[in-house]
Amino acid sequence: MAAAGDGRRPRRDDRPGGRDDRAGRASREDLDRLASDGRVGANIRIIGLGDVDKKAREKRRKEEREAKRQAERDRLARLGY
Repeated sequence: MAAAGDGRRPRRDDRPGGRDDRAGRASREDLDRLASDGRVGANIRIIGLGDVDKKAREKRRKEEREAKRQAERDRLARLGY
């Protein structure tokens, strides 16, 4: 172990955030069992949205885009472009 003032780095165990400070992290066994592509987490996929919902969302988005375009045309016209 490095003594104070000898110029050497402290041992890894003595550093803040060393190996003992891993309480909230996944263990090696959990990673091997649950990991995919180096990450642990849920894969979420939204299913069950009908075509009616999708068409309504697309229509609303199209109307919003057109409203923004019209507002920009009006703004440019007002400025004389």
